[in-house]
Amino acid sequence: MDMIGKNLQMNGIDVQWNYADVIDAENERSTMFVKKEQHEQALSILTSLDLLDFTTQNGK
Repeated sequence: MDMIGKNLQMNGIDVQWNYADVIDAENERSTMFVKKEQHEQALSILTSLDLLDFTTQNGK
């Protein structure tokens, strides 16, 4: 997740990380969010880096 976030940030995308609690990591996933208006640009960057296998949209 750090690699994805850093790549997005280097390309001007604002990201927000939410790390799972270490104690409750089995029940909670770490997540990263991008602004709605930057969604398409973020997807384009992730597609070019072939990192879409690591993403979900809106928790889906």
